[in-house]
Amino acid sequence: MESKIIYPDIEKLLVVAQKNFQGIQFNQEIRTLSFEFSHMLNNFDTVRKDFEAEGVYPFLRKEKEKNVCILVRMKKTETVKNSLLITLFFLTFLTTTIAGYYFSSGLVQEGYMKNIWLGAFSFSLGLLLVLGSHELGHKIISTKNNVPANGPYFIPVPPFILPLGTLGAIIKIRSPMPDKNSQVQLGVAGPITGFFFSVIVLIIGLKLSFPVETATLSNGPILGESLLLKFLTSMVLHIPKDKGLSLHPLAFAGWVGLFVTFLNLIPVGQLDGGHVARAILGSKNHQRLSFFICGLMIMVGLLHFINYPVWPGWLFWGILGFVFSWGGNPGAMNELEPLGKNEKILALIVAIIFILTFMPVPIKMVP
Repeated sequence: MESKIIYPDIEKLLVVAQKNFQGIQFNQEIRTLSFEFSHMLNNFDTVRKDFEAEGVYPFLRKEKEKNVCILVRMKKTETVKNSLLITLFFLTFLTTTIAGYYFSSGLVQEGYMKNIWLGAFSFSLGLLLVLGSHELGHKIISTKNNVPANGPYFIPVPPFILPLGTLGAIIKIRSPMPDKNSQVQLGVAGPITGFFFSVIVLIIGLKLSFPVETATLSNGPILGESLLLKFLTSMVLHIPKDKGLSLHPLAFAGWVGLFVTFLNLIPVGQLDGGHVARAILGSKNHQRLSFFICGLMIMVGLLHFINYPVWPGWLFWGILGFVFSWGGNPGAMNELEPLGKNEKILALIVAIIFILTFMPVPIKMVP
């Protein structure tokens, strides 16, 4: 058989294909080596291991009612030094502590707090906990599914550039998830874990927060309230109607954790919500949904410039979402098997978390 694709080991790939599939018909018209098949002779774990031993990933898709296997070359794995991860962590600890010091200074000046460093460290450690737990959830699921992952990489930013002192943390998945169920697990693991620790940090922080006269909140940034934040505030504190609440730095770290969880669950591109939506909706429908949501966020953000009371940040996230969505989401390797019951329940749980953490106006500046 002649092929337009240069695969030095094509004969080995043919042997692997014939060993694992029946009714094979190769496609020579596209630049990616692929073939149609009637059914698999072995389970997908065996198929995956056999092809990966030859340096390719097998992607199983349904195209025009036909089963198709697309073979994609594996990328070289990268070796990450632990010293890099440790350095990034301590730099992020430094920048978030400086940010926490800044947030605490006003509370100390107004007499609500006595120890500025206690506020600084509580913000930094609380924020690192919620961000780190989010990425740890992803990494645990990757390990469970035999998918190598590097990280977590904490991203430090000088507080004079970004007031939080960090852009968050990421892990780098070094191979595709094996199937749709594992992709859903990957998408929900970070948000659910981060959500859990954010709620704990927020509850402790709320207990340390300060009821204040409403007049003192009349200028500066006002943080938005999600349904969950309103509920937790009413359960933890009993604030008179004529008073407001000034958050302790630890409570602010919990608020940031919930906000990050919400943003990650927006079902676009390769965000966590995007992974879940991709597994449920498929490639084309997910990309349509991504473009629709991004366009909606841009439209809402633009309303700010004609004096509508909306958050201008939606414009930024809409544009960023288009960037994330343009290349689509590659999906898992095996998309022929249906979603399991547990994965459908997990998807429902993160949909509820998305609603509970949603804030139409996350930050409002009052002159």
